[in-house]
Amino acid sequence: MHDEPSTVAAPAPPEWIRDGWPLVARCVRRLIRDDAWHDVAQDALLEAWRRRATFDPARGRADSWMVAIAVTHVRRFHQRHRDQRLAEISEPDAAPAQADRSTSIAGRHDLLRAIEQLPERQQLAVTLSYFLDLPESEVAAVMGCRPGTVKSTLSAARAALLNLLGAEYR
Repeated sequence: MHDEPSTVAAPAPPEWIRDGWPLVARCVRRLIRDDAWHDVAQDALLEAWRRRATFDPARGRADSWMVAIAVTHVRRFHQRHRDQRLAEISEPDAAPAQADRSTSIAGRHDLLRAIEQLPERQQLAVTLSYFLDLPESEVAAVMGCRPGTVKSTLSAARAALLNLLGAEYR
């Protein structure tokens, strides 16, 4: 007899996991600049699933809670790989057709390199605020601090970026 493949489908992930995945993936991808980001993001979602009973909607949105778990996984990853520098941002393969586009791409690469030089806490605040566009209250919840601390951390990050990038970016 032939063993027929099982027609029982795996259960679909709950809606809050599906809805939270894009935000978690963007956060982790931004903070881990090599191929390991995907494993770290999946580990974070698995932990969120296992800890789902501890989620309290009164304290914030599920996707922000999942991002907080993901940030913990990112920190663990960086602790394990402290000796390894984050992967360099790859240069574009083909030369852009327009000078403005070339300048824009170069500026973006300069900015991303400068962000990588910030202290971890400032990188996290910049990523959550500017790349993930989370509201200040949710950034504070993810970082485990007060909104005023988020403001001062972002202010310090902007000052450091201006210093790192130099006069041509002011």
